[in-house]
Amino acid sequence: MPAKNVVRQWITPLTMGTFIVSAVTGILLLFHIKSGFIIWSHEWISLAFVIGTIFHCVINFTPLKYAIVRPKGAIIVIAFIAITTIALFTQGQGNEDFHGHRGRGGYTNDTEETIKMTVAMSNLPLNTLATATGHTLIEVSDALANANIIIESQSQTLTELAGINGSNPQDLLKLVL
Repeated sequence: MPAKNVVRQWITPLTMGTFIVSAVTGILLLFHIKSGFIIWSHEWISLAFVIGTIFHCVINFTPLKYAIVRPKGAIIVIAFIAITTIALFTQGQGNEDFHGHRGRGGYTNDTEETIKMTVAMSNLPLNTLATATGHTLIEVSDALANANIIIESQSQTLTELAGINGSNPQDLLKLVL
C-alpha cells in the first residue's frame, strides 16, 4: 500500500475528529459556555486540527490547488485571509467579554467570586443597590433611564429590569457603577 494511502487513513479521520471537537467547543464558547473541559479541549485539540489540516492539504495538494485557482475558490480563500489578517492586527481591541472585562482571547478573567458578586448585586432591589454602590436612588434611576431602561418600582432588581427591557443584567450593573 502506498505511503500516501497509509497517511490518508490516519490524517483524514484525525482532521474530521478534531474539526468536530473544535467546532462544537467553539460554538459553546460563542454562547459563553465555558465549564469543565471546554476551553482546554478547544485550545489544545485545535492544534491537532491545524496539524491534521496541514497534512491533509499536503496530501491533497493537486485538488486543493485547482479549487483555489478558480474565481469562487480564490474569493473565499482571500476573504478568510483578510479576516485572519484583521484578527491578527486588532489584538487587544474590542477584546471584551460580555461582562465588559478584558480577557485572554476574549475569554473572561472573572473569578467565580466576582461572578457571584455580580449576580448578587444584580438581584438587589434598586434602592438597596444604590446604597451598596454609594449612589442615590435618583442617580441609579437616571443612569438606567439614560440607557432607555424603563423602571416601574424602586424594589425592582437589575435582573428583572434586564428581562423586561431585553438587556443583560451585567450591562445594567456597569451603568450603575
